[in-house]
Amino acid sequence: MAEKCLCGNVVIQQTSWTQTNPGRRFAACVDRRCNKLSRWLEEPVCSRAQVIIPGLLRRINKLEEEKMELEAKLTKNVVIIQILEFIFMLAYNTLFCFPHCSVGH
Repeated sequence: MAEKCLCGNVVIQQTSWTQTNPGRRFAACVDRRCNKLSRWLEEPVCSRAQVIIPGLLRRINKLEEEKMELEAKLTKNVVIIQILEFIFMLAYNTLFCFPHCSVGH
């Protein structure tokens, strides 16, 4: 049976991403406005982790933003290529195929 908060809601496990407790898990009420129950489930992280983890998170976020930008550029380039392929095929057919057709003969 799930642990209950003093307010009656379920207690859930969360992860802190603050500068002083990066990656440290804690138990808290599912209602974020409730402050009746909140306790750490793990020991504090070492000072080295307090420095390294936020930097790694910033790097991950930056890479995810860069990935999204590159995916958008790729999608745009694919559309441009498809349009150019269509124009090329239209020009090819107009210049080389249609003049040799025997329409109406």
